[in-house]
Amino acid sequence: MKKEMVLILGREDLIDCASDMKASHISITDFRGTVNNTMKLFAKQNMIIFVDKNGETRILKNRWGDNGKVIRKRKRRFI
Repeated sequence: MKKEMVLILGREDLIDCASDMKASHISITDFRGTVNNTMKLFAKQNMIIFVDKNGETRILKNRWGDNGKVIRKRKRRFI
């Protein structure tokens, strides 16, 4: 078992000009205080999820990729 860091954000965390955006158009830069301390907090999270009042969700950051595995670039082998 591993302890992971997941940050769950809601509509109340959005900046004023992004408060009417659809969940599908929201990005990490649309949240309050995304400079300085908050960006450092976002960088430390393994997953960031936005949950709207109607239950719609958007994954803003997923360190493990779509299938739960960490996505890494393969090193090219030269012969």
